[in-house]
Amino acid sequence: MSKRWTRVPRIVAAVTAVTLSVAVLAGCQSAAVPDPSPDAQGELPAEVQGALQSAVEGAMAATKSSGAIVGVWAPWAGNWVTGLGTTEPGGSTAPTPDMPFRVGTIGATMTCAVLLRLVDQGTLSLDTQLDSILTRQAAIKGITLGQLCQSSAGLADFTSNLAPTFVQNPTRIWPPAELIANGLVQSSQSTPGQAYQPSSTSYVLLGQALETQTRRSAQELFTSELFDPARLSHTSFPEPTDLTTPENTLPGYSYPFDVTGGVQCTQPEQIGKASNSMLDTAGGQISTIGDLKRFLQLYLTGDLFSQGLRDQITQTVPVAGDPSDWRGGGLGVVKLGPLYGQAGWVPGYLTGMYADPASGLVIVFALNNSTGGWGFAQTLAQEIAAIMSAVPSANGAPVVAQTPWKAQDMAQLFASSTVCNTPAPAPAPAG
Repeated sequence: MSKRWTRVPRIVAAVTAVTLSVAVLAGCQSAAVPDPSPDAQGELPAEVQGALQSAVEGAMAATKSSGAIVGVWAPWAGNWVTGLGTTEPGGSTAPTPDMPFRVGTIGATMTCAVLLRLVDQGTLSLDTQLDSILTRQAAIKGITLGQLCQSSAGLADFTSNLAPTFVQNPTRIWPPAELIANGLVQSSQSTPGQAYQPSSTSYVLLGQALETQTRRSAQELFTSELFDPARLSHTSFPEPTDLTTPENTLPGYSYPFDVTGGVQCTQPEQIGKASNSMLDTAGGQISTIGDLKRFLQLYLTGDLFSQGLRDQITQTVPVAGDPSDWRGGGLGVVKLGPLYGQAGWVPGYLTGMYADPASGLVIVFALNNSTGGWGFAQTLAQEIAAIMSAVPSANGAPVVAQTPWKAQDMAQLFASSTVCNTPAPAPAPAG
C-alpha cells in the first residue's frame, strides 16, 4: 500500500492486522486477462513496407529525429515491425523494436484504463463528481471522472506553457498540485462534457482522484489494475525521484529553448535523466511498442473491462472548434476516421498509439525528437492509416476503412512543415 496513507494503529490485535493485510493484498491484485486476438502470420508485402518506410522517414526528417521505432499490424495482410535511422544524431547504431522509451501523453489512456477497471469493480462511477473526492480543490465544480477521462472537462493543458521548462530542466520534481494550478489558471468557463480538447490537466486530476479514493499510489494502481493483469511486462510508472530509464532505452532529444520559450535551432540535446512528475498520470510511463500494442488491443476490444464499458470508450463528443464528423473524443482515446488512439509528447519523444477495432489494424511508434509537438505524431498516424487502407486482403479478413484524408496530403504536410523551419502541422483536413 502507499506510504502516504495512515497505517493500522498498533493497538489493533496482531491477528486482526494480519487478516486485514491479507484482505488488502487480495483487493489490490487482479486476475490476468486473456490475450488479444493473434497477429497475422508473415510480413506485409515489400511495396507496402517501402511506402510505410518512406512515410516514417518523412516524419523523421520533419521532426529532426535521428531514429524511430514503429510497428504496424494488419490482420488481413501482415506485419511491419522495425527500427529506422540511428539511436543518436550522427551515430551508427540502429534502433531495435524492443527498445523502451518514455511514452508521453499517450499514457493518459492508461490512467483511464485504471478508472474503468475501478468502475467495473464498483469502486467508482464515470458520473462521480470530482469535487466529491478532491474536496479541497478549487475550480472543479460540475466535472465528472468520465469527463476527465474523455478530456471534455473544459480544462486547459498545462503543457502549453510548461513544455519549455520541462525540456530545460527535466530532472525537476513537479508536485501534481503545481501542474493542476497551471492548467486551471488558463481554463475557460466552458460547460463540461460538451467538447474534447487535449488536456494533461484533466488526467493529472483524474490520477489524484483515483489515489485519494482508493488510498493507493499511482504506482500501485497501475501495477495491480493494469500492468499485471494485462501482462505488460516491459511497462512501468517510475517514482518521481527515479530519473533513470532501462539500460537499452531509445535515447530521446530536443532542441533547447530560450528564456522566451523560443526554439534554439542549434544542436539537439539529449534528454537523459528526467522525472516523470512533469506529466505524472497524464503520461509518465515507460514502455515498448509491443506492450503499447497489447495494451491498446485489450483496451478497445479485449477483456480489461466489461462489454458495456468497452462500448462507451468509442462514444465520442466533437473536438472543440472542429466540425469534422470523423474526429471526436472518446474515453481515453481520440477518433480519427476509423482509428482510435492518441498522439503523444514528452521531452525527448513523439509517440503514437492507434487501432481500428473493426479491422484489427494497430499502429504504434516513437520518434526520438520531441521539439515539433504531438501534431507531427498524429499526422504520421494518419499517413500510415491511409497507406494501409489501400492494402487489399490476402486472407479474406476485413480491411481498414478508407480514410477521409489522403496519404500524399500527409506527406506534403511533412515536406512543408519542419522543426526549425515552419510550425508543426495542424491536424489534417478531410479530403
